Amino acid sequence: MEGRDKKKVLGLLGPTGVGKTGLAIELCQRLNGEVVSCDSRQIYKELDIGTAKPDEEEQRQVRHHLINIAEIGEVFSAYRYRQMALNAIEDIFERGKQPLVVGGTGLYYRALTEGFFEVPENDQEFRQKLEEEAEEYGNERLWNRLNTVDPESAEKISVSDRFRIIRALEIYELSGIKKSELSEKGEYPESCYKFITFGLNVPRRELYERINSRVDKMLEEGWIEETERLISASKLNSRNFQKFMGYNYLYKYVKGQIDRKEGIAKIKQAHRNYAKRQLTWFKRVSGITWISAKDQEKAEKIVELFTKQ
Repeated sequence: MEGRDKKKVLGLLGPTGVGKTGLAIELCQRLNGEVVSCDSRQIYKELDIGTAKPDEEEQRQVRHHLINIAEIGEVFSAYRYRQMALNAIEDIFERGKQPLVVGGTGLYYRALTEGFFEVPENDQEFRQKLEEEAEEYGNERLWNRLNTVDPESAEKISVSDRFRIIRALEIYELSGIKKSELSEKGEYPESCYKFITFGLNVPRRELYERINSRVDKMLEEGWIEETERLISASKLNSRNFQKFMGYNYLYKYVKGQIDRKEGIAKIKQAHRNYAKRQLTWFKRVSGITWISAKDQEKAEKIVELFTKQ
């Protein structure tokens, strides 16, 4: 399909805390649009305050897709995200509205816009067995096993990256094929949509100030209490708490392993580090047009640029 014949999808990317949600709502109101979230943490139910999900009023103003779609303990892949996002986009178009893909998870956006080779679904029982083994004997034991069956993949994965080590072993277990071989054989189908991508950013120092302020606001809104409820319900536990940025340190605080001041400082630092990694990832996005979050006319400029393409 020729690019000029494809339906246009507006992508809005940016680091955490830069102000994507508010701008997305304004853009949706101008373009008769709906948001398809591109956030790997907002997919989880009940992780609300600490993931900066759109609040009830924001969700009343504009419909948001792909938030609150997975249980906290559920494994959710980029491949699965792509399938669900494509379905949401088509649904939005069928109802005569404009899809806006909004978020900061670069891997999800790449999977959506560039395609993803098909891999086996997750095996929860096998994955849990490896998780328990890593807890007892350490990641290195699993990495050594991966290095034996698939040295090409092991070379690209850090010993500290337990999730990717387990996923590579899982692929080999389920398919009998190395993850590295799947990557080489994988076919990336051409997208039937034309993604026009904008990036929202501010100078690094100001971004970090915004992040620090937002963490303070989250705490004021009851982030600690939210974490306590999740721990009491056993939804946030010793097996999964490390997976969720911010919640990991609040978990330790609630459990008495660190004090409040140290926990908050670590949360702010983790968010700043995450923003830095996001910006590095966004450099790989081809054709992205950067817009200053401080620009008072940013919505008008994006709408104008989008409609001209």
